Amino acid sequence: MDNKVKRGFKKKTIEETIRNKVKGWLKSIDDIALRDEVKKHYIVTGGAITSMLLGDLPNDYDIYIDDADVAAKLASYYVSRLPSVDNEMTRTPIVEVPPERNRVSIRVKSAGIAGEEIDQSKYEYFEMYPNAGDRIAQYLDGAMQKNTGKYSVLAMTTNAITLTDQIQIVLRFVGPANEIHKNYDFVHTTNYFTESEGAVLNQPALESILARELKYVGSLYPICSVFRIKKFIQRGWTITAGEMLKIAWDISKLDLTDREVLQDQLTGVDAAYFNQLIRLLEEGKEIDRTYLFELVNRVFDQSWEVESDNE
Repeated sequence: MDNKVKRGFKKKTIEETIRNKVKGWLKSIDDIALRDEVKKHYIVTGGAITSMLLGDLPNDYDIYIDDADVAAKLASYYVSRLPSVDNEMTRTPIVEVPPERNRVSIRVKSAGIAGEEIDQSKYEYFEMYPNAGDRIAQYLDGAMQKNTGKYSVLAMTTNAITLTDQIQIVLRFVGPANEIHKNYDFVHTTNYFTESEGAVLNQPALESILARELKYVGSLYPICSVFRIKKFIQRGWTITAGEMLKIAWDISKLDLTDREVLQDQLTGVDAAYFNQLIRLLEEGKEIDRTYLFELVNRVFDQSWEVESDNE
């Protein structure tokens, strides 16, 4: 029996680990002016610090930008590195800064994914198979972990830019850490790191991590939170019935029959599976329970029968 005790990283070690990772990423940006801007405005937050506090090296580092203009420039930089393709299946992505939101989005036609190493001329590959979502997820997980030192674009979605070497640039939320965290669901992910402040740890997050207990603090995307619970439980975390009730309450306030609301909630998940479902929702049919269940069964290749709304 292995009685070895796993110890969490000290704050100084966490700072050194993140700073070295970010330094390598920034060095890969050959636009020196942009590199200097990004260095002043990046934030590392989410699961990376949690992993290190528990004694594990992160699988990836989520990077946010606190300024929308800098985020748009960074997104445009990576868009410019994609092969220029224009066919019936896809177009070169377009970067937008929606005026109604302090965020940046990348519009990618069709399945919603593009990357330097993805053959855009055969884009239908990702849409023609029932397990397309699994294929994309496996591709990204494996390729992202490769230490190439190049930080090449693996994929672009409306939410994020995924690079090799464990870096993901999240575009869905832009702003200072306290504003970004308003969109987070569980408190343990709210520790963060910036170039000027170093690692900033907060007590509620630390208590949650020590207990490995999920504490829901509210989210604009509670449906995403439901999917995330499974991942944490598989890693040995727990959640009380009370915390699950909080999530259910937030979901109950959503009008999922509103096409835009449902699409926005599923986009929040940022999963390849739901890119297919979102595309089907765009067909324009009125959304009800039966129609949604039929679409889910079609996308996820399930075999159970769908009950009608009247039963």
